[in-house]
Amino acid sequence: MTTQRRSLSWRVKNLPYASWLQWGLAAGTALVLGVFVLYFYKIPTEWGFLIVVAIIAAFGIMVVGNLKKILLATILIDIPLRWDIYFGVQIESPPLGMRLGWMVALTSAALAGLYVLYILQELAKPGSQPRILLRENLPLTLYMLFVCLSVFVARYTLGALYQVFFLAQLYLLYLYIATAVREREEIVFIILLLLAGLIFEGLIMIGQIFFGLQINFGGIVTVVWTDEGRRAAGTLGSPNVAAGYLSLLIAPAFSILFTHLRKTYKLLALAAFGLGLIGLGLTLSRGGWIAMALSMAIFVLVATWRGKLPVSVPIALVTAAGIVLLLFDDVFLAQFTGGRTDAALARIHLMQIAFNMIADNPLLGIGANNYAINIRNYLLPGLTGEFIYTVHNKYLLVWAETGIGGIAAFLWFLIATIRRGWTLWQRNDALLSPLALGIMAGVIGQMSHMLVEIFDSRTQVQALWLVAGLLVAMQTISNHRVPKSPEIGTQTTGVAGLRLREDKP
Repeated sequence: MTTQRRSLSWRVKNLPYASWLQWGLAAGTALVLGVFVLYFYKIPTEWGFLIVVAIIAAFGIMVVGNLKKILLATILIDIPLRWDIYFGVQIESPPLGMRLGWMVALTSAALAGLYVLYILQELAKPGSQPRILLRENLPLTLYMLFVCLSVFVARYTLGALYQVFFLAQLYLLYLYIATAVREREEIVFIILLLLAGLIFEGLIMIGQIFFGLQINFGGIVTVVWTDEGRRAAGTLGSPNVAAGYLSLLIAPAFSILFTHLRKTYKLLALAAFGLGLIGLGLTLSRGGWIAMALSMAIFVLVATWRGKLPVSVPIALVTAAGIVLLLFDDVFLAQFTGGRTDAALARIHLMQIAFNMIADNPLLGIGANNYAINIRNYLLPGLTGEFIYTVHNKYLLVWAETGIGGIAAFLWFLIATIRRGWTLWQRNDALLSPLALGIMAGVIGQMSHMLVEIFDSRTQVQALWLVAGLLVAMQTISNHRVPKSPEIGTQTTGVAGLRLREDKP
């Protein structure tokens, strides 16, 4: 019972030499603040905003004392806000669809802090050694290996190294979530912040389309595209990127309604679900709509089949979807048959180019982040310049850049993630099973979207790899589950004092 109700020891005061850490942090914060005030006018806008955020975070750590929670929250909030800086850009007129420079984000700094904290916590335990779960996450590890090997065949070696540096950070995030998240309260904390991101983006997109909202502050920029209609992109730069982010998380948000968490969390999930749907609709992304519809259909059908949902629920959802289609049939019809049909047809030409690349470089590919720089060598006769872009198919892009081993490992990673979600769903855990089904459904929907999109933005990759790592952590927690006594599980004290009471069935 003591083990089961053990509190999360995330506080700085529990670490060795805690007082030294806190005094050092206070002194460092004061020094940075003083320099910032003196030289504010010389600091670039992006750097100035990052410094402000760092100062606020440092004071938050000193006040709250919960370092792990703050660093995790920073990473989760950074997914939709995209606080990125690129160093070392050398090509003035780069090919479209190519990553330039060494990407450093708030996620990078927070992730480094989480690893330091994890190592210190593990070393503080008698007889314990820090351990990262590599063997348990073999598919993604192999994928990263093939990405690294592709550097040796890349025509533009530095560009391949840019991609390795970018993916390595997100791979380390995946490993951290899979290894260091060990409590149900941590799972709920992460899910709550993902819901907050959905709510934030939904509100931003509604503000963009209906109220003309515009934000341009410290690297956070809202964008509305006007190609064949006003398409909301929120803070994510592209409507298709926004659609990928939203469609991945809508089914997990819906799944919260079927856990035994208390009603406050379910109301938050309902708000995230509704605003996420509205935001997705405003992106006018056909791939995103299909991905969301597929993920929701999988969740509802599987839950109904297992008796977790009454038959009336899917009937009501289908009826509601039909009403929406009838009311906005002109919008949906225009999207699937209108002027953007040329963009859809262009994807077919880009796929033909990708197949030619694959045929010439079947084993190791052409090198990570080298597709765009090689595309002119494979142009089809009669293809105009407006269609020259990286192939809008994630699987063909991975195959062309990293070879047969890379695409095999990537598909293995996706299939293993789905299988892990299905296994957790079958365990009938009041918290983890519905969440696992929602994440699994979201990943399947995302896989369908990858057929028509690049899926190489940090937001998309980070969100997908994070929820995949979350499933690994959930499986570990489920494997070590202790049967609940009548007292345990009715109410626990969660992250930073949050009460994660479960409603009784």
